[in-house]
Amino acid sequence: MTNWTGAIAFERMAPRYELKKSLDESWTVIHVFTGQPADAWGALTEGLDECYARDLVDAMNAVDLKRRLATDGC
Repeated sequence: MTNWTGAIAFERMAPRYELKKSLDESWTVIHVFTGQPADAWGALTEGLDECYARDLVDAMNAVDLKRRLATDGC
């Protein structure tokens, strides 16, 4: 028997943002579901250095996870 609730819960907890390295060695935070550069509260997420990009993607995923958990209804 398939546990559809578990599959939905996993999908809801999958990170929304990830990093993509550009040919020029800069980094972009990408919205996983659209494949487009993410909007970081109105700030650019393209052309970043690796350290800043990693910190930014971690912060964005943490805020998003907190929001999703708060609206989970459980």
